Amino acid sequence: MAVFTLQPPAVSVDESCMSKVLESDPGTILADIFAPFPRMDISLGDDALYKRFRCLEPALVSCLDDCDLNDASKVDYLAVSCEGQPAGVASLVVRTNDRRALPDNMFGRIDLVIVAPNFRGRRLGRLLTLCSIVHLLNRFGPGLYSISCLAAHVAMEKILESVAFIRSERQDSNFVHEELSLDHATWRKARSDMQTEAIAAARAADFRIRQSTNNLRA
Repeated sequence: MAVFTLQPPAVSVDESCMSKVLESDPGTILADIFAPFPRMDISLGDDALYKRFRCLEPALVSCLDDCDLNDASKVDYLAVSCEGQPAGVASLVVRTNDRRALPDNMFGRIDLVIVAPNFRGRRLGRLLTLCSIVHLLNRFGPGLYSISCLAAHVAMEKILESVAFIRSERQDSNFVHEELSLDHATWRKARSDMQTEAIAAARAADFRIRQSTNNLRA
């Protein structure tokens, strides 16, 4: 889905819903991306955190609402916080295609990327989207043959197409199907490229956050 901005009220999240250290991220790549930027943090969220954001946008279509989502599907939530406050959440789903042979028989989906209204305009949507791609490649890379997203907003289309996602010829009035094709030999380079893009996005977001803070103090 596209980068969606929520309408007030602002999200209030119990800190127990967020893991300060992304311990389950092999190699802690995402933690390393955020390390130079103490105003922001990346963490693994949980279902409770996701629902606190999701309930503010009940009209959005999510594959997590799909009754066919089975126990074999792998679901992760990434949460970005800004100066200690929850700022955005992404839901990610990985499924197995039983019709494909190993090793690359899984496909990933960037499901929803939601940015809270009081954190709009700080490039956090782009940052969270790129971190979602890095996370999927880092955790499932050798087994993935594609990562896709149903982009319902031009901003998301631009983000994805700027990092080699290809617009599908599939037509739908509500979204554009964007996809990054992968194979067992190329996922590491894709991860490296996405990590570079995510670092640049984190730098840009940090600049916007500092700029906003300075404006409030002025």
